[in-house]
Amino acid sequence: MGGKTSNESKAKYNAKAYDRVNIAIPKGQKGVIQAHAEAAGQSINGYVVQSVNERIDRDNGVALDIRPATVAFKGDRAKKKPPAASLNAREIAYEDYRAGLSPAEIERKHDGKIKADTVRKWIKRHWKTENPTENPT
Repeated sequence: MGGKTSNESKAKYNAKAYDRVNIAIPKGQKGVIQAHAEAAGQSINGYVVQSVNERIDRDNGVALDIRPATVAFKGDRAKKKPPAASLNAREIAYEDYRAGLSPAEIERKHDGKIKADTVRKWIKRHWKTENPTENPT
């Protein structure tokens, strides 16, 4: 009973590898954060960690080398769409991809803020073509 993929094993690993921080935000803000995280192709956790890292970098010039937890909770995913007022990370990456940049080149161009693995997932899931000159479907 159990095995390497059991919930108990995952919980044990997460307890060893990650610290937990619980935050309270005003009602209604969770949906806004979720929408922006999804627009950036990230989980809420990844989005918040990146935001904190960017703030620390802005405050003192040194960002921590931290990566978001890999455990995602499907119940936390929003179905709302972000406001279309500004370009999000996926749209920016798509423009670069259409210009002929590879996922690795896109990551380098944006100083690691848009990860190559994320771009590869967007290509597969959203753009559905390996030919950057075609429109996404």
